[in-house]
Amino acid sequence: MVAAADDLVVLLDDEHRPVGTAPKRSIHHRHTPLHLAFSCYIFHPDTHEVLITRRALEKATWPGVWSNACCGHPKPDEDVVS
Repeated sequence: MVAAADDLVVLLDDEHRPVGTAPKRSIHHRHTPLHLAFSCYIFHPDTHEVLITRRALEKATWPGVWSNACCGHPKPDEDVVS
């Protein structure tokens, strides 16, 4: 089993085609490479309010920042529905 700290993300080329993988902990920095990720936003249909969440203070990247409802990285070879 792969530990969360060793999770791999899918690296993409400029045409959004997979070109390799990298450890998740190594990609978020000043020159973050293009990689496969998703971001979810939840809107109330009547009031147009949006749900935001605050990232945990223990997060390695952007701790305590207010952000979208949720986000993540599909694993290599994981089916992605668009």
